[in-house]
Amino acid sequence: MSCFVHLRELTGAPVHNASDAVRAGDEVTVVVTESDRERHGPTLSRRQASSQDRCPPTRSSDGSLT
Repeated sequence: MSCFVHLRELTGAPVHNASDAVRAGDEVTVVVTESDRERHGPTLSRRQASSQDRCPPTRSSDGSLT
């Protein structure tokens, strides 16, 4: 399933660009925080899915998120 996560819901710390936190095609764990039938989709949060996510993730030399 492909969905969108709002920028403010990517991490626990502010990021200015989504690419500071994730890359296209990354698989991430999210929670559904709201369901809106009129917009035909859920509201998702990666930030709320992990209580330990307090700062933007970093990329290791192989490109994976840490």
